[in-house]
Amino acid sequence: MHITSMHFFISDIHLMSGRKDDLERRDWFLRFLRYTFNNAKSLWIGGDLFDFWYEWKTVIPKVHFEILSEFKKMCDAGFPIHIMPGNHDFALHQFLQSQVGLILHSNPSTIIVDGLRIHWVHGDGVANSDRGYRVLKKVFASKWANFLFRWLHPDIGMKIALSASKSSRYKSENIGLPPDEEYLDYVDQILSSHQFDCVVMGHTHLPKIVQRPNGLYINTGDGIIERSYGVLNNGQWRLERFEYKEQLGPHSTQT
Repeated sequence: MHITSMHFFISDIHLMSGRKDDLERRDWFLRFLRYTFNNAKSLWIGGDLFDFWYEWKTVIPKVHFEILSEFKKMCDAGFPIHIMPGNHDFALHQFLQSQVGLILHSNPSTIIVDGLRIHWVHGDGVANSDRGYRVLKKVFASKWANFLFRWLHPDIGMKIALSASKSSRYKSENIGLPPDEEYLDYVDQILSSHQFDCVVMGHTHLPKIVQRPNGLYINTGDGIIERSYGVLNNGQWRLERFEYKEQLGPHSTQT
């Protein structure tokens, strides 16, 4: 592992979502992880890494075996990988921490990286018009909902969950997320407390760095279309896109 001061922030990969490019995107992310191991000091995954994730007491989704194996190698080598749940993989539990080695965070979380006080949040439910979703999220996260879901056979449970996930993506892509102004309102509200230097978010799939009156707003974009991620290096932020070309190998370009 190289000596480096860079920290990578990424979100919204939506692994194995039923899209035509699922396997290509999985291989892209595996290459990104190897690039990260050699070029970064830590990795922060801000939700929706998986299009769906659930842990039964003795079962985990085998479709993510290659990714989990790569995580395990990195963690065993001492590379810190942090992860928080999103709205698609909100049921992250202890397997990822105890067996794989990932460091689990709540959504949202207060973190300090490279000397910056960061409000780290996936972004689901923060817009004012997301009131209905916030209620639904509490229902899905309830003990009763989890108890009932655990009694489903994993094959049936995964089929139902992926169908619901597909419906959610269709709504986001065709009806649209709340306007960007609502997310900026949330960012300004957080930064107005003067307890944070920046807000790092995903969810909207729109990579951007925006200077606000009281700090920075960084959206890391997504790993589906943009293939983007945030880089924090010596207190400075930038956005990059990770690409892989056979003649060049892995490399990143600034957005």
